[in-house]
Amino acid sequence: MTAKRTDSSAGRSMRILLVICLVSTAVLTAVVWLVPRPIGDLYVALAAGRDIISTGRVAVPDTWAFTTEGRVWINQNWLTGVVYYLCHAACGETGLLLLKAAILVAIVFFIAMAARQRGVDWPLAFLAGGGMLLACRSYIDLRPNLSSLMFAPLVLWLLYRSGRHRRGIWIVAGVTGLLWANFHGGFIFGLGMMGLWAGCRILAAMMQDGFAKALRRQWREPATTVAAVVLAGVASPFGLTNLSHPLLVTGSSFWRYVPEWRPIFSLRPAPALTTWEFFIVLGVLVLSAVLWLGRSGKRKSNAQATGRELGEFAFDAILGAVVIIMAFRSRRFIPLANIILAPTLAVLLHGVLRPRRHIAPSVVAASLILLPGLYYGVGLLRHYRSDNPVYAPESFLQRMIVRSFKFAPDAVDFINANKISGRVFNEWRWEGYLRWHCPQLRLFVGGRAQQVHDQQIVQLGEQIYLNKDPAAILRKEGIHLVVVPIGHLANKALNILTYSRGAHWTYIYCDGVAVVLADARCPETRKLIKSVIAGQLKYPTAGIAALSLAKCLTSPASGADVKAAVEATKKANELQPTYVGYTSMGYLAFDRGYDKRKLIDYLEARRRSLAKMIPDRSGYLKVLRARSAAGRVLAALYRAIGLSSNAYDCDREVAKLDRQTRELVAKWQ
Repeated sequence: MTAKRTDSSAGRSMRILLVICLVSTAVLTAVVWLVPRPIGDLYVALAAGRDIISTGRVAVPDTWAFTTEGRVWINQNWLTGVVYYLCHAACGETGLLLLKAAILVAIVFFIAMAARQRGVDWPLAFLAGGGMLLACRSYIDLRPNLSSLMFAPLVLWLLYRSGRHRRGIWIVAGVTGLLWANFHGGFIFGLGMMGLWAGCRILAAMMQDGFAKALRRQWREPATTVAAVVLAGVASPFGLTNLSHPLLVTGSSFWRYVPEWRPIFSLRPAPALTTWEFFIVLGVLVLSAVLWLGRSGKRKSNAQATGRELGEFAFDAILGAVVIIMAFRSRRFIPLANIILAPTLAVLLHGVLRPRRHIAPSVVAASLILLPGLYYGVGLLRHYRSDNPVYAPESFLQRMIVRSFKFAPDAVDFINANKISGRVFNEWRWEGYLRWHCPQLRLFVGGRAQQVHDQQIVQLGEQIYLNKDPAAILRKEGIHLVVVPIGHLANKALNILTYSRGAHWTYIYCDGVAVVLADARCPETRKLIKSVIAGQLKYPTAGIAALSLAKCLTSPASGADVKAAVEATKKANELQPTYVGYTSMGYLAFDRGYDKRKLIDYLEARRRSLAKMIPDRSGYLKVLRARSAAGRVLAALYRAIGLSSNAYDCDREVAKLDRQTRELVAKWQ
């Protein structure tokens, strides 16, 4: 009876621990789901899925970009795109939000199942999944790469399971060769896992029974690995190229220039892709291994159990070392490494914490993981508030992908409303976004990178930003429209194209975030410029229309006099205060010769008016930046007329405004 009471008490304790760990895991999964990330690849997948569903276009010459010259887009994510598009077609943005949640839950579940196959109790198995998901927070977004992060723990679980149910290895071949191979190029890693599993199992059996007997007993592992390789080539619309193409990036230093492909210790850091969580995972892994070795008891004496354990131990050790090396060589593999290491870490924690004896250490471990996740999650909730002063009002998914800052929603509305088409030089991160919203545009380059673009075109795109004469490159390529964001990289090219001596490009659209430029020497785009001046184009808002007209008239190619440009800019600043609107005043004074003292009087009045605007409301960040721009221009104007003390006062105010801007962004973004 005492034994029964003890068993009952232990069972009740385990149920309590399971509830605690499940709640913790659910909270951590929700927190990671909330993490905002700009995702250009999401729109690539959606647009590709739409093309495939509507026209069956897969493994055919590309039609998105005019620079691909009929090359086939090796879209190894084509099935992911179909799933994304169908979810969006069925439920809109809600469908995509639910899809992201479902994939995250699947990742946690597969990690837990893999840990269970290694003898870990349910509570720690789920906790390992939730904790590792949190460690991947800055890499989790709704794009095709998420498919590999889901399939990797699934295959790992099925491999572990096949060690006890041998015929189950054929399921692994189907999952890897048929599904994963058409969802994402990361399936190559799945094939590698299968090969490593086969090798470790056969070597362990050979140590026990010799080569011949081991091969007779373990023939399924190498056979299914070969079968998976064949399926990945035969069952893919890209044939054998499906197997060789993923190696293109790893074998080329050029295609690894993007931040996520850089090594952890790269001299060119990527602040958005944090690495400190990975080092914490490694630290906990090493500490757990040391404690586990100190507590490990006698090994099993049964020869068969020893052989099986030896093979699984070798597999875990080699696979863990491989993913750690991959992560150090490229940040892109940090989430994959965390997920693959999760079951092993769960095994070590299970051996150290021993939840069936005492649940207190496991509860402490759950708290240590949950509390920082909760703290981080509370901060994330501010990002989605409707009164967030950093963002304009938008939907939940739009806020999640930081649409208002990283994409061009109003610009695509302008393009479609005015039926603008033809060749454009586009921001490469917007390729999928523009294709999804404006399929009539023929694009230049984009995030599909090595899948369809060649190295020369990507380098040519960089030259357009950095060259002293970008107009010459655009003319040579037959490009008469430019759709890019305002920013540090693009500003130099924009100024050369529109403000330099002899410039023949001008603005037909500007909203303070994105711009559309037109070539005045091309008859078709010259008509657009004339329509801007005549007020005949359609714009999303009156403020954007006013700013677009002001920027158009400010450019010499428009042929407008400086007074008309100044009046148009004043009207734009009154309707919609923007950083761009006020910085244009400096150009009009110093380059177009407008009276500096008149501009000083105007800017002083506007600065006082802007200071009265109510803070802590949606979009207030734009007001702060507009005030900062007005102060900078004022400081330059005061220095130009010899009033240094006034300029010094403006500089101090600008410094204060910039500090407020940084604090506002840090708090709300």
